[in-house]
Amino acid sequence: MPMLWVGLGTGGLFHEELKQTLIHAFAKGYRMLDSAREYNNERIIGDTILELRNSHFARRDVFIVSKVWPTQLGVAPTRNAVTTSLRELGTNYVDMYLLHWPKCDASIDWMHCQDTEIRDATWQQSWKALEREYAEGRVMSIGVSNFDTALLSQLHDVSTISPHL
Repeated sequence: MPMLWVGLGTGGLFHEELKQTLIHAFAKGYRMLDSAREYNNERIIGDTILELRNSHFARRDVFIVSKVWPTQLGVAPTRNAVTTSLRELGTNYVDMYLLHWPKCDASIDWMHCQDTEIRDATWQQSWKALEREYAEGRVMSIGVSNFDTALLSQLHDVSTISPHL
């Protein structure tokens, strides 16, 4: 499925209102959902999609985006993040998976850098992990967010698969 122009961002939505928000969004025709590991809402999204897709649409009709948080940079943490996303979302693939941030900034409290799994892990290692996930068909497209032009240039130099977004 091609990426849609308009989607529903799920960051910042309260968990107790998310299911009804999703039901309303799907009724209005939304078919792209943006999530992230950090939002801790993939299970609610997956359960709601499963409940609705049997009678309203097929999985292939929903474009799901998720992202790895910078505390999970590195090959193994990023691959584990994808595995967890797939399990929580109740699907065997994600349409797009992104590196949410290129690094964890300890001066920003909401990044929770104290939870970093591998202290010296890099976004470059995570990119290689995403390339592998893409090659294995667990993610249909890969990309980055919050990268400036210098980092995009570095990404171009290290990637064997160009970012889709």
